[in-house]
Amino acid sequence: GSGMIKAFQPSGSDRYLGFDNPLGKLRHNFKTQASVNLRLREAFQRDHWPVFSACARVLKPGGYFCAWGFGRTQHWVAYGAENAGLAVLDPLIRRVVRRRPKTSLVGERSAQLQQETETWDVARKPGEPTAAATVKRWGTGLMQAVSPDGSRYTNLFEGYERSLKITGHPNEKDLNWMRLLVRIFSPPQSTVLDPYMGSGTTGEAARLEGRCFIGIDSDEKSFVMAKERLRLAHHLSAIGKKSG
Repeated sequence: GSGMIKAFQPSGSDRYLGFDNPLGKLRHNFKTQASVNLRLREAFQRDHWPVFSACARVLKPGGYFCAWGFGRTQHWVAYGAENAGLAVLDPLIRRVVRRRPKTSLVGERSAQLQQETETWDVARKPGEPTAAATVKRWGTGLMQAVSPDGSRYTNLFEGYERSLKITGHPNEKDLNWMRLLVRIFSPPQSTVLDPYMGSGTTGEAARLEGRCFIGIDSDEKSFVMAKERLRLAHHLSAIGKKSG
């Protein structure tokens, strides 16, 4: 809820925002699906749009917002970002190993197709009239568009399918995937904010990519777990620097 806003830094302090969709899985029931969707949408707007607005407030002009959503809830994320005053860009599509939802077959037919991709909404806070002016004033406004092998990134990502789980958190993200998002959407030495920190994967990714990190989570157990994970990652990084 909006109580997490109190933990944010003053306006203009952050350049990139990344987080998961906090919604649970939708029920597969033809009779009740419409009413369930309506209740979920109302709950999403009540609980999470204030967080989106707070994110937009602290995000530097030209900074990027990146958030994951289920196929049937991703449009709520995009609309929430737009409602908060951000400019919605083309979404990212990532191919995943686990196919969902696991719907049953009736003969050779089913209520819906299996999903083997996930969508990440991307938005940007409006900056100066031109990208060059935004970069000059704020140091933001441009994403990393070229991969290490010299090819241009597209909005379709493959090769990041396997998610290695190390914490047991139900929505833990793949570390290599989060590192890629941090590299693409945040300038070096900038600050990454995750208001739904979960297991702390975004924080570890930010640390490994040389960014600062601010993490928030309403679940105390997850917060303690993520804090310990980031403490250990910082400790190992310090040992590596000393040995190097």
